[in-house]
Amino acid sequence: MKVSQLSAYAASHRGQRDYNEDSHLIDLELGLVAVADGMGGYAKGDEASQLALDTLHDEVDLGESLSQAFEQCQVAIKAAAARGEGGPSMGTTLVAASFDDGLFELAWLGDSRGYCWDGSALLQLTRDHSYVEKLLADGIVTAAEAATRQDRNILTQALWAGGDDQLQVDTVSASLYRGERLLLCSDGLSDALSGGQIAQILSAEQSLKSCTEALINAALAAGARDNITVLLVANEQAEPISLRPKPEPVAVFQPQPPLASSRAKGKAVTAEGGAQPGLSRRLLMVLGLGLVSMGLYLYSGIMS
Repeated sequence: MKVSQLSAYAASHRGQRDYNEDSHLIDLELGLVAVADGMGGYAKGDEASQLALDTLHDEVDLGESLSQAFEQCQVAIKAAAARGEGGPSMGTTLVAASFDDGLFELAWLGDSRGYCWDGSALLQLTRDHSYVEKLLADGIVTAAEAATRQDRNILTQALWAGGDDQLQVDTVSASLYRGERLLLCSDGLSDALSGGQIAQILSAEQSLKSCTEALINAALAAGARDNITVLLVANEQAEPISLRPKPEPVAVFQPQPPLASSRAKGKAVTAEGGAQPGLSRRLLMVLGLGLVSMGLYLYSGIMS
């Protein structure tokens, strides 16, 4: 595995939360980067997100594929909850990329996203595993309606102590060229900023550090309420040894100036915020996974 030309940078901020349940991972020797957005509050979503990343790292280091490693993350979270570690309802999203030279595989569960900035536009590579995304895909709601729905963060898939053993991990593969940026983020960023606003910042900033901090500060200025984690990867090699075209993007965004807000709180930080007890809004979302699945099943039966 050749990853010597890769560089990466990540930062995280608690937003308007009292604690930070997000976690991120960078191991360039292994060629592995990931972002996990924990859910649970009192149920220890921060422990779920860190356990997922630790398990992911160990499994990939053993030679497992990302899909296989994700399945082991689910096993680890359920086993920890059964032992009384963390909480019975703890869970986490997960988006990860595994690199070999400039080639990468991207895998995800939940609504943490993967994007690629190609130098002129931002390509959204992941499709959220969420109830609203399902409605959007079925043509029930428009993109504008989906962006403002109160149930837009209800997930249909995630790593969850109470979830199914069978996961449907989505993956895509592509090449990362010199001058491009792979962006992994929690929904604290994508909920606060539009794709065009993210693209504008990536087009204006040069270094990974300045891009990362500018994205987080823009999300804070837009009034981001949730934890925000941003991870950027660049390939400094002129051209990957093997070329692989980008997959068909979920969406393409052109640069658009970000909107300012007076609700900004704090500055970007690179360290994880300390976890404190609290009931996360996303705990209710994760508890709704089973109800959503049942509703989608009934909806499919009605429409058939």
